[in-house]
Amino acid sequence: MDDFKRALQFVLWWEGGFVHHPADLGGPTNKGITQATYDAWRKARGQSPRPVREIEEKEVEQIYYDSYWLPWCPDLRWPFCLVAFDSFVQFGVRGTALLWQPLAGVQVDGIWGRITQGRTLDLIQRKGPRWCALQLALARVRYRATRVGQNWSQRVFLAGWLGRDCNLIEEIYRDLA
Repeated sequence: MDDFKRALQFVLWWEGGFVHHPADLGGPTNKGITQATYDAWRKARGQSPRPVREIEEKEVEQIYYDSYWLPWCPDLRWPFCLVAFDSFVQFGVRGTALLWQPLAGVQVDGIWGRITQGRTLDLIQRKGPRWCALQLALARVRYRATRVGQNWSQRVFLAGWLGRDCNLIEEIYRDLA
């Protein structure tokens, strides 16, 4: 199984099906795809909007591949590509860049561009993809604590978020067992 399929399998297991939780700031989602993302994706293809509840499996895979994998992950090595991909899904590209850039030692501007990508590839080469993956996973955990502290309504999601992050850390080390 290629890295994209492995990473997608992880994301889909955690994202589940249709959810419209009143405290979820992203609104209705299905398999991790928000209604806004689905609408924009369909519009870009000349298709009319429809409820994200009705999203098809092939659309889910294509959205994840085109929007979250293809632009940044193909040059990244496993397991960093897994953590980066899952982070792009969870936090968006900007949010992931804001988490990773301080660790990568580049200007924190929220843009995952040429400089961030280059520094990331350099770190993967020097420190290893597992080390980089763990650093990003731990940054996610720290962020979650901060987010809940700033917006107490988000505490309802904390156990699930941390469970996902712990599972991600297990995946980072799975092939060593």
